Amino acid sequence: MAAKQTSDDLKASAKESKDETTQWWGQVQDNWKSHVDKVHKDVDKAKANLKADQAEKRAERAEANAAAAVEFAYAAIEEAEYQVLNAALARLDAEDAQAAT
Repeated sequence: MAAKQTSDDLKASAKESKDETTQWWGQVQDNWKSHVDKVHKDVDKAKANLKADQAEKRAERAEANAAAAVEFAYAAIEEAEYQVLNAALARLDAEDAQAAT
C-alpha cells in the first residue's frame, strides 16, 4: 500500500507541477503579448508625433513662403508705381522738349 500511496503522491505532484508550469507559461505568454502591444502602441504614437511634427514644419514653410510671396508682390507693386511715375515724368520731359523746339 505504501508504494501505491507514493505512486499516487508522485502523480499528484507531477500533475500539480504540470499545472503550475502550464499556468506559468500562460502568464509568460500574456506578459509578452502585453509587452508587444505596448511597443506597438508606442511606435504608433511616435509615428503620429512624427507626422504631426512634419505637418507642423510643412505648415510653417508654407506660411513663410506665402509671406515671402506677399512681400515680393508688394515690392513689384511699388516698382510698378515707381515706373508709372517715371514714365509720366519722361512724358512731361518729352512734351517740354518738343514744345521748346
